[in-house]
Amino acid sequence: MLKGTAEFLALGPGQNPQPTEFSFVRFKEETCCAIFTFSQQPGAVPAEREFIIDCRSIAALSPLPFPL
Repeated sequence: MLKGTAEFLALGPGQNPQPTEFSFVRFKEETCCAIFTFSQQPGAVPAEREFIIDCRSIAALSPLPFPL
């Protein structure tokens, strides 16, 4: 969840997209950048994307259950 918002970030298309499920990759302390990956499905082919954000813009993270 980003600062100043009431909903978790949704990068999908549409009017009411579901919150995007991100996987944390790394943190760059010198720039305060947090790097995540997420899957996006344009059409039928899944595509892995990278999302980079200034960590000072993040208000909350919510863990997801680990798949068994």
